[in-house]
Amino acid sequence: MEHGPGLQDPASDNSVTERVWQQNPPYQASFQSDPNNPYVLREFISLANAAGTLVTTSAKKFNQDKNGNVLRVEEYDWVPYNTVHDGNGNLTGALPAATALKRVTINAYNNGTQDATATPVDDPNVYYRPGRRP
Repeated sequence: MEHGPGLQDPASDNSVTERVWQQNPPYQASFQSDPNNPYVLREFISLANAAGTLVTTSAKKFNQDKNGNVLRVEEYDWVPYNTVHDGNGNLTGALPAATALKRVTINAYNNGTQDATATPVDDPNVYYRPGRRP
């Protein structure tokens, strides 16, 4: 479940970074009462033209494990700004179907845990278990 709208972070070079967050709930966490260990699921960077109008956007999609380790990063090509934002400039959170995947980075870890999006189980390798160190 995503938390709220993308959060905007304007930069001095007229670019804007927007992030969409995803829950990473630990085993036996209450989905109603806590934020469930959020992480960045998608990141969009938009660039402005000389007039200051945002015109193009690139995206990254992240997969993490239950320990917060980045497992996979997908980096996508630039697309027109209005293909990932609605008429009011609000981020839709989705890329057009034909967007080119430019790079994939995959990481592996010793004593790995399940993907952050998986239903939490009592995994012996997660950080909150007694005797585990980050």
